[in-house]
Amino acid sequence: WGIMKKKPVQLNRGAHLPTPELGAAAAWVGSVAAVRSSDVIASGAADGYIRLWSLGEGNHSLKNLYKIKVRGFVNAMALSRNAQLLVAGVGQEPRLGRWARDAKARNGLMIHRIETTE
Repeated sequence: WGIMKKKPVQLNRGAHLPTPELGAAAAWVGSVAAVRSSDVIASGAADGYIRLWSLGEGNHSLKNLYKIKVRGFVNAMALSRNAQLLVAGVGQEPRLGRWARDAKARNGLMIHRIETTE
């Protein structure tokens, strides 16, 4: 989001994919986290992955850095200031509704250390 115009800087349709078990509900992004004053963004859905993105040149594209495997609906996320730690709240159901359920998922907290190549 741009803070001056309050509009999205970049849209990425199809960032997460539907699954056979949950259908289109798995592709709905349930949580987004970003590192302040950086180009690192994380998005989470119920498609089985949290994806880490980097804004491209001129803020006109998103580059998929890598994905983290997770089971369930990603309902909340936070990235540390140095982007080396990701914390995600994962559940069997979406945070704002009960239209889908992943019975094989466990409600809980996932902590993942992000390996950097710098």
